[in-house]
Amino acid sequence: VVYRFALPEKYQIHLESLIKYCHTQNAGLPLTFLLGFYVSLVVSRWWSQYSSLPWPDTIATFLRAVKMKEGGEEEARITRRTIVRYCLLAYLLCVRRLSIKLRKKLPTMREVIQTGLITEAEAERIGEEDSVRQHGGSNWWMPLLWSTEIAEHDANISSAAVYGFLQMNIAEYRQKLTDVLTYGHVPIPLVYSQVVHLAVYFYFWSFSDQ
Repeated sequence: VVYRFALPEKYQIHLESLIKYCHTQNAGLPLTFLLGFYVSLVVSRWWSQYSSLPWPDTIATFLRAVKMKEGGEEEARITRRTIVRYCLLAYLLCVRRLSIKLRKKLPTMREVIQTGLITEAEAERIGEEDSVRQHGGSNWWMPLLWSTEIAEHDANISSAAVYGFLQMNIAEYRQKLTDVLTYGHVPIPLVYSQVVHLAVYFYFWSFSDQ
């Protein structure tokens, strides 16, 4: 419609020349390669990010394997629950920086407190967590640090045979969350999307004169 009714005849001639040029260059345009490469990059990136999401099940399993002293079962149960709660809290604070839907559901730390995963005193130590666009401006990892300190100072856990495996899994848990966060802060280079879009536009544009 723009070509037929809005463009002057002079510009229509120029546009026709551009279309014919694009048509002659179409044979050498590796559109299939570009689209295949781009789609492969997006899908592999998405799958890698999903695969990097950690699960606290292994940490909970090692905690369950710790043999508690007789008479201290209730205190041990609270300790185990606190460590797992901190792992889930770190997960939530990390993913909240990436997920728009989660940020809308939990816009401030007040809503996070209402979930029961964190107390007001702990929230004050972590901070507001509102700098979602700033890389390195978050303390989402602090609950995992607290978990390692609890395990270190608990006599039952620190003397258990699985203590080393527990600390190693907490460290791996943090590393995986860091990997997930990195995917959010380092997106696909914009030039990739621009090249693919231009290639598709020129490809269909070259056939518009037929």
